[in-house]
Amino acid sequence: MMMCGFPLLGENYPPCYFPERRHETQHEGQKMSTGFDPDFTDLPGILPVFPLNDVLLLPKGRIALKIFEPRYVAMVNDALKAGHRMIVMVQPQEMANIPASGQADDSDDDIFDELAQPLTYSVGCVGRIISLQESLQQYYQIELKGTYRCVLQQELYLGTLYRQFQVDFSDYQSDAELLTIDAHYREQLVTIVKSYFQQQKIDFDVQLLENLHDEVLVTSLAMVCPFSAAEKQGLLEAHGLAERAIFLLDVLKMNLTDYGNISVQ
Repeated sequence: MMMCGFPLLGENYPPCYFPERRHETQHEGQKMSTGFDPDFTDLPGILPVFPLNDVLLLPKGRIALKIFEPRYVAMVNDALKAGHRMIVMVQPQEMANIPASGQADDSDDDIFDELAQPLTYSVGCVGRIISLQESLQQYYQIELKGTYRCVLQQELYLGTLYRQFQVDFSDYQSDAELLTIDAHYREQLVTIVKSYFQQQKIDFDVQLLENLHDEVLVTSLAMVCPFSAAEKQGLLEAHGLAERAIFLLDVLKMNLTDYGNISVQ
């Protein structure tokens, strides 16, 4: 079971065992920080990897996950023990066919190894555990906050049930900054996404869109909309917020059956 969204869009999340969600600060053009976020220079070089279909995590976005498979319960336990509370969320390539239920098979960077582990994309997003709730049925309900994107470089066989990779953050230091987009693109995005939600029968209070910060708007829509794995990966790998917004507009247009009938300024 997976729940995906952004708190500012009205999602409900489990109780927060870590206090950082109550102390977020947002300054235009500066870092969007809670005070608990790690410094870029302190990011770990080796991290556990959680491959999951139909799930996109972006910097500053949030997802809630139900973790019940033993190897991924162990992964969460080890992330907590390590202190960094970090897990790399990465998409399997579409041929991998891993369900979004939490029962994911192991997956790899861009390598198909002798154990027939499915391919994944080589760029993922690090999620930091900011809330955790235990169940008597022996599963965790966790919430991840997206921090920085990273490149999966080399798999390390360290004797764990889950997979671990050496990761490189060097191309993504700007992921912590709070960015804006041109008003023209924002207007187009709000107009088109209303029609997209109607077509997809997504129950959503579109009036909330008007008050969202640009980055919250783009991030939320990119994570919530049911795009293909390749489309989601394109959104993840966009070089900046403006490029991501333009790519999001293009994907929405391609998925709209009646785009020619929509009036866009």
